[in-house]
Amino acid sequence: MKPRHFHFLAFIEQLVLDGKTLIFAVISMLAFLHLTWWQWLIAAFLWAGFEILDFAKQRYWLTENELVLTSGIIHKHWRHLPYDKIQNIHRSQWFFLKPFRLEKISVDSAGHGGERSNQIKLPVIPNWLTWVLEQKHQNPTQSLDDLLQIVAVADEKKRYDFDQLAKE
Repeated sequence: MKPRHFHFLAFIEQLVLDGKTLIFAVISMLAFLHLTWWQWLIAAFLWAGFEILDFAKQRYWLTENELVLTSGIIHKHWRHLPYDKIQNIHRSQWFFLKPFRLEKISVDSAGHGGERSNQIKLPVIPNWLTWVLEQKHQNPTQSLDDLLQIVAVADEKKRYDFDQLAKE
C-alpha cells in the first residue's frame, strides 16, 4: 500500500485541537504584548502555514508486516507497529464521519514507555483501513494484497460488509 495522507476532515480536527492551545497563547500575548493589527495578521498567517505544513507531512500506510506513521516538519518521526504487537484497536466515529465511511482509531501495542509511546492515533481514516488492520492483527500471515483486493471489490460493488465479502 502506498503512503496516504489523512482525510481533509482530519485537518479540521487538528485545527480545533491546536486552536485551543492557540487561544491560550493569544490571551497570554494580549496580556504581555501590544501588537498592531498587521503583526496579528502575520502571526495568523504563520500559524495557518504551520498547520497546513504539519498536516501535509503526516502520512500512514500498511506494509505486509506493520503499520507505519510518519509526521513532523523539522524533526521527522517514524512510528512502526508490527501487527503481532498490537493489543487493542479503539474505534470512534462521530456522526458527521459516518456518511463518508470514515472513523478515528487508536492502536495500542505492548511495550514500555507509557501510553503515548505505545499508541498510534490515526485521525479520520477510511473504515476499510481499520478492517484490513484488524484482519492483519488476527492473522499476520494473511496477504495484504488479498485484503486490499477484497476492499477493491467491495468498493466496486458498493457493498461495505467486508467480512461477508471475504467469505464469498
